[in-house]
Amino acid sequence: MELFYGVLLMLGAILLSNLINRFVPAFSIPIIQIILGIVLSLFPTVYHFTLDPELFLILFLAPLLFHDGMQADKISLWNLKKPIIMLALGLVFFTVVVVGVLINFMVPAIPLAAAFALAAALAPTDAVAVSSIGKRIKIPEGIKNLLEGEALINDASGIVSFQFAVAAMVTGTFSLLHAGVRFLYVAVGGVIIGIIMTALKYLLVKWIRSLGMENVTFHLLLGILTPFIIYMAAEECRVSGILAVVISGVIHSFEGKKLNPETAILNVASKSIWSTLTFVLNGLVFLILGMQLPVIIKTIWYDSKFSNLITIGYILVITAAMMLIRFLWSFFTVDGNSKVYEIRGEAVQVSGLKAEEGLGRARASLIISMAGVRGSVTLASTLALPFVLGSGKSFPERNLIIFIAAGVILCSLLIANFILPLLLKKESTEEVSSEEREACLEIIQNVIRQLNELETEENRFNIGRLTRNLALRAEEIRNKNYKKTSLKEEQKLRREVLSWEIEYTRSLLENHEVDEVIASKYLDILDGIIRKNERKRFLFHPNINKILRSLRIMKKRQFRPYGFHDRKMQIEKTQLEKMQMEKMQMDRMQMERVRHLSSEYVLKLLYERKEKEDTFAVNKLIAEYESLKALLISRSLLSENMQRGGNEVEPFNENSNEIKDLVPLSFQIERDEIQAMYERGRISWETAQKMRSDIAMMELQLKKG
Repeated sequence: MELFYGVLLMLGAILLSNLINRFVPAFSIPIIQIILGIVLSLFPTVYHFTLDPELFLILFLAPLLFHDGMQADKISLWNLKKPIIMLALGLVFFTVVVVGVLINFMVPAIPLAAAFALAAALAPTDAVAVSSIGKRIKIPEGIKNLLEGEALINDASGIVSFQFAVAAMVTGTFSLLHAGVRFLYVAVGGVIIGIIMTALKYLLVKWIRSLGMENVTFHLLLGILTPFIIYMAAEECRVSGILAVVISGVIHSFEGKKLNPETAILNVASKSIWSTLTFVLNGLVFLILGMQLPVIIKTIWYDSKFSNLITIGYILVITAAMMLIRFLWSFFTVDGNSKVYEIRGEAVQVSGLKAEEGLGRARASLIISMAGVRGSVTLASTLALPFVLGSGKSFPERNLIIFIAAGVILCSLLIANFILPLLLKKESTEEVSSEEREACLEIIQNVIRQLNELETEENRFNIGRLTRNLALRAEEIRNKNYKKTSLKEEQKLRREVLSWEIEYTRSLLENHEVDEVIASKYLDILDGIIRKNERKRFLFHPNINKILRSLRIMKKRQFRPYGFHDRKMQIEKTQLEKMQMEKMQMDRMQMERVRHLSSEYVLKLLYERKEKEDTFAVNKLIAEYESLKALLISRSLLSENMQRGGNEVEPFNENSNEIKDLVPLSFQIERDEIQAMYERGRISWETAQKMRSDIAMMELQLKKG
């Protein structure tokens, strides 16, 4: 029962830390959780954990790094591969050598090999801590991607360096050649094991699905067990389990992009489960660190061999030295052409620096140095130090090494929490308001995207109705957020989008996929829009206003498609008139098919553009084309229903069971996106509360209706 109460208190502390952060946002959640961990450790009745470093790595780091790999921006990782490798490998080894010599110089009681071990434990940044810091403050996108990519890889280089240093300390021998070969084996082997195990898992899933087993619970459990199994398999092969789970997570990230009915529900459920699991594990990591701190501090604080002030001085000097090394390394080795130095939306190029550009580059390097937070890997590594050497003697100054490591972890967290935000402070209230409105627009676009991923043949009409309503809300936000300075950029993009449509329509025509007459008419429409080049009216997709008017007319006629009249009038029409109507109806359907195919093609290119240039104009056009696509799908379904059942079309029923399921799901997705935007620092607490209140009002209105 004591263990149960201890776990229950820790889970309660995690919830409390998030509540405190809402009212005291100046303190990041990791710092609050460390403080709560210290408080819990002071109660004698609370279960006190004896931290097993190996268990800590597999229980916490394996699933967290696996999830970070799934969430990582693959394009950014590839584009930033050179600076990431320079930081994750080059900087780690350089830090081990320089800081190790510095520690041995300041504290001669710590042998050189032990000093290298401490430096290796301090070298890797913590992926969990970096992710938590990045959610609270808005780090420039290029730097954030660099930090996350570095944190995913440098754990392996740091841990391997630590193991070599400890082995040299215990045995008294060290071979640089052997260490280099061993590192390559551990790193490359970890990647290979991760790829092989992931491939075996996919074969297993494929075989299970061939048996007709689509049980969501079964597949969710298999997904949760995956990082633990892969980590243990890699460690059994004496290679890096951390790299194995990271590469597996990156491979798994492509699975979520597959859109089919079998995986749609699983993807939504998996996202919710992993969100809850990582939320708990992240909190437990820093709570356990806080609970360990009093024991660590007590061993040194009351030891007469050490002066407390001098020991604190060691911590401050080592922290400053590591920040200086990190600053200089990033300043001279990271290539600015990779847009790492993107601050306030403008990339500062490294080559041919001007005076003001040099200042921006130094500021970016300073951000990189301050955001290099240490955490769980450092703690687990130092606690894994052996108590005795091969000769039977005690490991020299083991307690002091652990104390210094804990002190550097705390210093790095405090610097990232209180000093780093000063470098990223927003300039004006107007700018903040504009950024928040763009974040609100992005929330709605993300909801539309996730709803479209759930689209099937059965729910396509209702999904289209929901996405249209969301698109109208996005349009209201865009009207408030529109800037005259972005007009030229938007017009340029619209001209480019129209050229995409023309090129794609011509390719459909050449491949005989559409009717020649209809395609020619659509090309004439597009050419006419380009020729007119109306600056004021060049702000919406061609003929979308006409489609909107048609939709309103259809609503008044109880959603009867344009061109159909009452049954009595149809009977009175001549055969010729019926044929003409059918021809007109067929032409309209073919025209809408061309528009539909064209809009899907444009959306694909716009989403690709968004990954490279996440601008206001790109987001605006994505929302417009999503709205157009939803309209065309709805009209197509109405026409299909008419052809199957005459002119009686079942109108949209907001009280149907299907829509009762979809609307709450839409609201929940929007709430999740609001929370994610708040945690990333994109919107304020007040804005998040207002958006939640708006959702609650819409839910209330729906219930009354």
